[in-house]
Amino acid sequence: MNNVFRYCSVIILFAITSQLLTGCASETDSLAETTGSAEAESTSAQENTVDKNIEYEALPELDYDGATISMYVWGDPASPEYFVEEADGDIVNDAIYARNQAVEEQLNVKFEFTTRPGTNADRDTFVAGISNSIAAGDSAYEIVAGYSMCLASLTYSQMLVDLTSTDYLYFSNPWWSSGLMKNTSVYGKLYLSKSHLSSRSICTSVVIFTVFL
Repeated sequence: MNNVFRYCSVIILFAITSQLLTGCASETDSLAETTGSAEAESTSAQENTVDKNIEYEALPELDYDGATISMYVWGDPASPEYFVEEADGDIVNDAIYARNQAVEEQLNVKFEFTTRPGTNADRDTFVAGISNSIAAGDSAYEIVAGYSMCLASLTYSQMLVDLTSTDYLYFSNPWWSSGLMKNTSVYGKLYLSKSHLSSRSICTSVVIFTVFL
């Protein structure tokens, strides 16, 4: 049973990231359709349109008979990434809600989220929440997602599954961070990864510059 949920969990990670890619394409399609006929506006729409011809390896058709998949994730009401209660009209909020619904429907599963504060300041309590569960063997969670500094400490405690040993995570797909995977793999084993489609990465992007006086 643990192996079934293990494979189902990585499938869900794939499905979530691929649904984000689909969502980006849909938003830019709408932008292109509503742009006026002026040449400058047309150029702007083309520049901001996601190439739907991007090649990626897709999931096979799968059905998990309504299984509940429990996730332990960091939650920040100001910048949600994994879970929102309902659609409220905010673009990012509604995209997350629609993504989760789409994946549940695609795989015939039900998501159950446990959210905890998970910034670097909350690292000890966030890590304790998942590590205590694993040590107790209660199988409370199939997926843990959060800040990389929190997850890294679970790696050396041997509490995470080697992602390369799974069947449905295709790391050749364009949304995975190849640089991060290269620098965090240990003897060919990979215990955490990150997608370029992370809403947190987009929302917290910064620009560093130097002013010469």
